[in-house]
Amino acid sequence: MSEWDRWVITTDDRVKHDAQFQFLKPVGGYITGDQARVFFMKSGLSVMVLGQIWALADMDMDGKMDKKEFSIAMFLIKKTLEGLPLPPTLPPGLRKDPQPAFITSGVTLSLSLVSDSGHNGLCSVSSNGQDSNPASTAYQDWIITSANRPRYRLLFNQHDRNKRGFLTGVEARSILSQYGLPNPILAHIWNLADLDKNGNLNCDEFCIAIFLIEKAISGSQLPNTLPSGLLPSNQPRAFGHTSPSVTAKQDNESKESKSYLSFEDKRRENFRQGQAELDRRKQELAEKMRLDEEIRLENERLEREKQQKLRMEKERQQAVEAEKQAELSRQLEAQREQRRRQAVEHRMKAARDAEKQRQIESERIRTDALLKERNHIQTLLEQAVAHRASLLESASSQQQRLLELDSRLTVAQTEVDSHKTSINEMRSKRDAYERDIRDMTEQVEAAKAELTHWQREKEQLSLRMAAGVDMNPVMEQYKTLQSMREARIKTIEQLRNKLNELDQNMTQQGHELATRRNKIDDSQDRVTRTMLDLVDLRHSVEQKMQAYKLKRKSTDLSISTSTTIGSTQKELYEAMFDFTARHPDELSFTTGTLIDVFVNAPTNVGPGWLYGQINDKVGLFPETYVRKKSMGKLIHLILLVFIK
Repeated sequence: MSEWDRWVITTDDRVKHDAQFQFLKPVGGYITGDQARVFFMKSGLSVMVLGQIWALADMDMDGKMDKKEFSIAMFLIKKTLEGLPLPPTLPPGLRKDPQPAFITSGVTLSLSLVSDSGHNGLCSVSSNGQDSNPASTAYQDWIITSANRPRYRLLFNQHDRNKRGFLTGVEARSILSQYGLPNPILAHIWNLADLDKNGNLNCDEFCIAIFLIEKAISGSQLPNTLPSGLLPSNQPRAFGHTSPSVTAKQDNESKESKSYLSFEDKRRENFRQGQAELDRRKQELAEKMRLDEEIRLENERLEREKQQKLRMEKERQQAVEAEKQAELSRQLEAQREQRRRQAVEHRMKAARDAEKQRQIESERIRTDALLKERNHIQTLLEQAVAHRASLLESASSQQQRLLELDSRLTVAQTEVDSHKTSINEMRSKRDAYERDIRDMTEQVEAAKAELTHWQREKEQLSLRMAAGVDMNPVMEQYKTLQSMREARIKTIEQLRNKLNELDQNMTQQGHELATRRNKIDDSQDRVTRTMLDLVDLRHSVEQKMQAYKLKRKSTDLSISTSTTIGSTQKELYEAMFDFTARHPDELSFTTGTLIDVFVNAPTNVGPGWLYGQINDKVGLFPETYVRKKSMGKLIHLILLVFIK
């Protein structure tokens, strides 16, 4: 037989459960699932466990609970809180109807019943109403049967945990208030049950109180005085303790009744009383035997429960010990893990500290290096500024020298032009002289031919004269020819003289031309040397500027635009017209300004535009406003002129 099969709901538990059920204000004898859930959640159990308890207690599965189902649920909650596991199915002992309950309906008494005012209310109930005979026929059958007395005593023993033999007023009121009767009725019951009026209830008085409560619940009228059948065996039949007037009245009635009794009546009365006393004693003996048996059974049950509790306590202690061991193991493992983590964190912290120290040291070294580099750069910058100033001064002097060379070149070009004009004039004169010489040469040749002819004529005439022939006409002719010959000879002499003069002039002019050619060669050499010096100077300036800009770039202080400009090949242009910039990226200049034009511009340049630099300013300008200033073409032109 399992532990679950021995689960039963006791009367005391049912009374408590019914009082709690009434506190929830059921409607039609049922409470809703929401009401039960809110009440059950106060136990502190999890929703899953409460769901299992609901599934076991709600036997008809209607989603609501009556008194029986509520009592089963409360019993299961109690067992769960005691650490017992829930059964898979509802035990049969919980399905059975419990012993008759002591309350049927009503509202739970307020806690004011256990206060001083409640106690005074219980003690202040008046008993001076209409007196009735305690032995009247209406209450003669009110006796505590042998079936109910053990139940009442068992309930008393369950609440008398200290085995004092009585319940205090507070304890008794807390029990009686669970039955849901009004306070006046409970106060009247207390007044009837508390026989010795000591504010406590012993076992017999507690049984009387429970009996009267059951009668009140069943709808019976409570008597004003306690019926004689409810008096315990050791209590006098007369209720002298109730009130003096009632006691006197009872004595008078007893005396009057005795005076009218005959001897036979007395004998029958004595026999009846003896029989009643015998029956009472038999009943008390049987009751005592049953009570002893119940006490024995109760003790056995309590012993079993005690053993069960000891076993469960032992198992619980073993489980707790095992849990403690497991918890200790977990704590040790957690401590080891904590120490391991602390060691790892310590190593990581040491590594971080070392890394941080290394970074600080490297940062310090880097800072020192940067400071040194900064000082060095500052020194270089100062040197560069001084060098730039010297370069600007040198460039200014070179520019002045360039202008001087340009002026000298212009003078030389003018001289070359004048020499060229003189040479052209001399060429014209030379051509005229050559034509005259050719004419004179032709005339001399003609005169020579004519002279030869006349010599032959002379020889013939000489022969004729020797032969004696008449020579007069011939002589005349001869004389004429002779005079002509002489005239021709003079003319030839004159022409020869002129030719000699012309040769002398040509020689002198040749010497002069050679002298002028030597001068032109000297000028050409000077111009060439000047241009070479200018080119060398320009290259030197560009190299120095490039080296200066490279130094600035190496120290992160260079300007990207200047570096780009300095490293770019340039050509020299001269402005022919004034130009004013119309946009920020354009370059303004005046006529005659020299402009350095970039061959490979660092920016996109549209057609018809150039990108150049004037001093430190750069920008775009129209190509038609400038002309390229080339020294090499001018020198080549001069050389061509001299070669011709």
